[in-house]
Amino acid sequence: MPSPYRVHLIAKPGNMTPECRDVLTRLHKLTFPKDDLDSLEGYWWLAYHGETPVAFACLRIVPGNFGYLARAGVLKQHRRHGLHRRLISARIAHARRLGWKGVITYTSHDNATSINALTAR
Repeated sequence: MPSPYRVHLIAKPGNMTPECRDVLTRLHKLTFPKDDLDSLEGYWWLAYHGETPVAFACLRIVPGNFGYLARAGVLKQHRRHGLHRRLISARIAHARRLGWKGVITYTSHDNATSINALTAR
């Protein structure tokens, strides 16, 4: 059975539309209600359920030809469907296509979901 979710690159550095900015800001606020979205720089992906955006992720450029797996979030009702892992895979594949040396990231020690998604790669 095919997944009801699909992942798409929606913005590249310097190419953020107002519509993308609004969707990312809304999703970020829903997934991280206490945090502000610090930056919209980088490559951005959305995961959709049907036509509805339900998850987001960013890949930022790091000096030295590396990428940084930046902010990512999945709406609570769409978690446990592998979306975080798919967004990680999409960003790593994109970095490879760009010829980057690799990617780095950070997650807090108490974020088991992110740790599991990263180590499952």
